[in-house]
Amino acid sequence: MESRVRPVPAARDPAAGRRSSWLELFFDLVFVVAVFQLGELLNDDPSAGGVLVFAGLLTTIWWLWFSFSYFADLFDDDRPPSRFVQLVAMLGVLALAASLDRGVADESGRFAVLYGLLLLLLTGMYGLVGWRRAAAREFCWWNAAGFVLGAALWFGSLLVPTPARYALWAVGLAVNAAVAGPLAYARAGQAPVQQSHMPERFGLFTIVVLGEAVLAVANGIGETGWRPAAVVIGIGGFVIACGIWWVYFASTFPRRATGRSGEAGPSWSAATSTRTGTCWCTARSWPRGSPWRWPPGRPCTAATAWRGRCSAAAS
Repeated sequence: MESRVRPVPAARDPAAGRRSSWLELFFDLVFVVAVFQLGELLNDDPSAGGVLVFAGLLTTIWWLWFSFSYFADLFDDDRPPSRFVQLVAMLGVLALAASLDRGVADESGRFAVLYGLLLLLLTGMYGLVGWRRAAAREFCWWNAAGFVLGAALWFGSLLVPTPARYALWAVGLAVNAAVAGPLAYARAGQAPVQQSHMPERFGLFTIVVLGEAVLAVANGIGETGWRPAAVVIGIGGFVIACGIWWVYFASTFPRRATGRSGEAGPSWSAATSTRTGTCWCTARSWPRGSPWRWPPGRPCTAATAWRGRCSAAAS
C-alpha cells in the first residue's frame, strides 16, 4: 500500500542566504500599526515627558519585533507550523497596539499581560527548537531563559502600581536583552551561524515607516487647508524623510546589506531604532484633523503649525 505520509521538506542550508518572505513583510506591517499608535500618543502629548514615554514604548515594541525577526532569521523554515506561529504573534501584536489606544497609563495592566504572553511565545519557540536540534540546544535554552525571565518581570509588574510598574518593565527588558543576547552567545558552546537577511528586514521596516511618515505629511497639509506655513513645513518634513532614506539606504545599506547572523543584528537594531524614532517624531507632530482647533482671530504661524495647533475649520 502506498504511504500517504508526505516527506518532511529539508531544512534550509545554513550557508545559503535567503530573501524576506511575503509573510515577513505582512508581519512588519502589523508592527507598524503599533508604531502608529505610539505616534498618536506622541501627537497627544508632545512635551518632554511625552517624548520619553514614546521612546520607552518604541524600545519595547522594537525589541519584540527584533526578537521575532531574529528567530525567523535563524530557524524559520517557512513551513505551515512556522507560519502559524508568526500569525499568532501578529494577532498578539495587534492586540498590543489596540491596548495603546487610550494611552499606556489607562491600559498598563493589559499591555503588560499581552507583552508577557508574547515573550512566553518566544520562550516556547526557542525551547522547541532547542529540544529538536541538539547542535543549537544550549544557545536556544539560553534564549528561552532570557525570554521567560523577561515575561516573569512583566507579569510581576502587575503587582505594583505605576510608575513603579514602568520601572519593572525597563528591568525586564534589560534582563531579557542581556540573557537572550550577548550572554547567550558568550555561554553557548555552539551558536547557529548562517547568511543573515536581517539587514533586508530592517530596510523593509524602515521603508514602511517612511511611507507612513510621508502620508502624515500629506494629511497634515490637506487638513490645515493648504496654509502657506503648513505647506512650508510639509516640504521640510518631506525633505527630512528623504534625508533619512538617503542616509540609511544610499550611504549605509549597500555596504552592510549582507552578513552572518549575530554580526549585523544588534548594531543594526540600535541604529534603525534611532532612525525610526526620529522619523516618527517628525511625522507625528502633524495635525490629524478635528482634535486641533485653532481659536478664531489668531494667526496660524509656522510655530503653531508645527505643533499641530492649526485647523482649516477654526471653531
